[in-house]
Amino acid sequence: MAVSEAEQARQQTIQIIAERYQPLFKYLKSKKCLRQKSGDFTFDISFTGSKYGELRVFVSVETSIAPPDANCIFISPLVNLTRKYKKIDSYHVITISERERVIEEICRYIDEYVLPFFARFEQIEVLSQEVSKQGFLPHRKNWDRFSLTTKRFLELYPPSASS
Repeated sequence: MAVSEAEQARQQTIQIIAERYQPLFKYLKSKKCLRQKSGDFTFDISFTGSKYGELRVFVSVETSIAPPDANCIFISPLVNLTRKYKKIDSYHVITISERERVIEEICRYIDEYVLPFFARFEQIEVLSQEVSKQGFLPHRKNWDRFSLTTKRFLELYPPSASS
């Protein structure tokens, strides 16, 4: 089966982004994701798309202390980690000029928002306190505070009673 022009453009975009973040992240080509493991946590930046050349980027965190069918404790489109309130969370990458702009924007978002977000998991007690009060994304005004994945996180990593 031939790969469409749109799929080719998307694969090239993902490959360029993946190269920028190696060896910090391992690129899993078959899953179209960048993955990093640290302690109990697996951090993913995943890429999906449509036949029209759109690229979507998601950020997720899984924990090894939960059963495999319930190990996701955070998942969100990349744009939700930013303070931009876009209704559309996909990128068009079919043209070279647009692809270059998208690569720069996604990499900037990864540097400014995703890496610091993942770093918050290094201090799990502090993160648990923050999440119990405001959710993972306080700038989203309780966007995820009552989500199933947030509740799962707080069950697995309950905030300490001293705070």
